Amino acid sequence: MPEVSENAALLIATSHQANFRIKNTDNCIKLIELTIPCDKLVSIAFLGFYLEQSIDSIIKQMGKYSVMNKFLKPKRPSLFNEFAWFYNEYIAENRGELKAKDKCQLFSKDNKIQEKLDIAFQDFINIYEFRNKIAHGKLDIVIERIKKEYPNPTDVDPLRTHAKYIVKKLITLVHSIDEKYKDIGKGSSFYDAINSYYGIKP
Repeated sequence: MPEVSENAALLIATSHQANFRIKNTDNCIKLIELTIPCDKLVSIAFLGFYLEQSIDSIIKQMGKYSVMNKFLKPKRPSLFNEFAWFYNEYIAENRGELKAKDKCQLFSKDNKIQEKLDIAFQDFINIYEFRNKIAHGKLDIVIERIKKEYPNPTDVDPLRTHAKYIVKKLITLVHSIDEKYKDIGKGSSFYDAINSYYGIKP
C-alpha cells in the first residue's frame, strides 16, 4: 500500500512484518517464540514513528513547515506538536472552536489539546505514549504494558488499523483545504523505499 513518503512506507511495512511473524509462527524461524516480545514491540512502536513521518511529510509537501516551525518555537517539531499545530490550523474552526493564537494558548491546560487530538484521531494518544516512552528509553514500562494489554497476536490489529486511518484522514483533510494540495497522497510504496535505499532506479 503506497504511503506519503518512502520513510513512512518503510516504517509501516516494518510494523506489518513484525505483526506477521507474531501471527504466523509456523512460517517463520524455528525459535519464533523467543522473538515475539521483540516483534510486538516493533509492531506497536513503529506506528508512532510512522505517524510522525507521515504528518511531517504532509506538512512539508503543503509548504507549511516553516510556518509551523515559527509558530512552535522554541518547541521543536515532534509527533505531538505537529499534530497539535495541524489540528489548530485546519480542524479547530471546523469543529466550532477558536484557533489558539499562539503556542502558549495551544498547549495550555484550558485548551485540552490532548483530548481534542484523541477525539479527532482515534488511538492517537495511545500510539503517541508508546512512541514517547520508547524514545525516552523506558522500554521496561512499554514491555510490561504490551504484555498486559496486548497478550494475543490479533490484539495489535486495531491499533495498526487506527494508525493507517489517521494518515488517510490527514490526507482527506488536506485535499479538502485547497485544490493545490490534491497531489499530496500515498505515492510511495514499500518497494519504492527499498529501491531508493539500495540506489536502484525504476
